[in-house]
Amino acid sequence: MAALTAPRKNFITRDHRYVYLGGSFIALLGLSMFYSAPSPYSFIPAQSVFGTALAAICWFFLGVSAMALLVKWAYWNNYSSTIMKRPLIVRVSRYLSYLDAAACALLVLDRFILKLAYIINAAIHADSNPTDTLSTMAYMAYNQRSLFAIGISYTVRLALFGTAIAFVLALLMVFLRIQEPDKRDNDFVKFLKIVANKFSRFYIFVIRGTPMMVQSLILYNAVFGLFKRTGMSVSDINRVWPLFLAGLVTVSLNSTAYLARCCAAAFSPWTRARWRPRARSA
Repeated sequence: MAALTAPRKNFITRDHRYVYLGGSFIALLGLSMFYSAPSPYSFIPAQSVFGTALAAICWFFLGVSAMALLVKWAYWNNYSSTIMKRPLIVRVSRYLSYLDAAACALLVLDRFILKLAYIINAAIHADSNPTDTLSTMAYMAYNQRSLFAIGISYTVRLALFGTAIAFVLALLMVFLRIQEPDKRDNDFVKFLKIVANKFSRFYIFVIRGTPMMVQSLILYNAVFGLFKRTGMSVSDINRVWPLFLAGLVTVSLNSTAYLARCCAAAFSPWTRARWRPRARSA
């Protein structure tokens, strides 16, 4: 860990060529924050002395960077011998970049972070859904947080249980996939092996080539229609065939095809021959 953080520390504390470039981007970010409207939570009011001083620091660094750029254009071949490359000027420029970064951090805190906190707090305590996009997102995320929690719970359970079931089914599908007729088999066994192999290939090809959303719509409506034909009511069907069960079946069947395709490669004769140890020559 120390070896990884050392280059970063050296980059920050070193007099390198990216001081002006990086500091200019930071200064532009700080100025964009300064000229944006403050929020009621802001501690830097508009046109305040403190805010103007922070903006002046950013402008000053941009001026120094522009001067360094002009000097480099004018003395392209011998820029290293100009005044901008003197050790004292380079060191002062780096320290000025630290001041520029601090000013930008304060402006970002005041104009962005505190404004975002104000918008979220106002949206949470609003009586109705706000009109702007960010406030609407915060309002819905807070007032419908229970639905989000339920959705996350369903998603995690579908992923865990669906993958576990799919792994078991994938092993069965791989077993069918690797069945090849043998000379010692009778005609009936050969027929079963051919059917098993073709079925596995067809299943993997169709399921992997169909979007899961389409599979879920077809599966849910098909099973729902079968129960509907028996005369069951909608409430009874929902108890027997709930949405979670339909989703679990869909995820399991879909993941089975992908897992079977991956596992089948490990059991294929080409893979076994590739990783078989070669006989040593005498």
